[in-house]
Amino acid sequence: MKAARSTKRSSPTGSGRQAPCPARRCEGIQALRKGRHVIAIGRLGRLKAACVKSKYTIDGTRIHSLETFYDEISRVLIPNQRWGRNLDAFNDILRGGFGTSEGFTLTWSNAAESRARLGYQETARQLELRLAQCHPDNRDQLSQEIADAHAGLGPTVFDWLVGIIRNHGPGGDEAEDGIRLVLD
Repeated sequence: MKAARSTKRSSPTGSGRQAPCPARRCEGIQALRKGRHVIAIGRLGRLKAACVKSKYTIDGTRIHSLETFYDEISRVLIPNQRWGRNLDAFNDILRGGFGTSEGFTLTWSNAAESRARLGYQETARQLELRLAQCHPDNRDQLSQEIADAHAGLGPTVFDWLVGIIRNHGPGGDEAEDGIRLVLD
């Protein structure tokens, strides 16, 4: 029987970050855990590595605004880390390298409560904050988006966040990040 090769590689920068698991899926086999990888004996008696995805749960009852969503992301995904606390920085977190493992399941508990709280009122508030700082060329577009939000039209903050997360999962432009969203 061949010995299992280590799936951990050192990076050229010396960061020690693990390389992506070549199996890209868990196999439900009783096995020995090695970090986020499993060394298992398959059906044919061969040693193989399989990915064990981390699981994180954000609590929708703690989310009242986009700012408190960022607080919850800080608490759950990247505790004790400083980050930009904006949509672009959140997108970067999902790409990995900020303390999260590569590929994980993110469960959003009490998502219906978050959907209501991050609805059109919060969307209009966030867009108004942007309007105060945006380039003059963008004011007309942003003003229309604010009017739409007040009328209950268009995507909400909740929709923005779910869209960003799903973009990093199956069928998304950045699906290789392996993020699975569960709305609970």
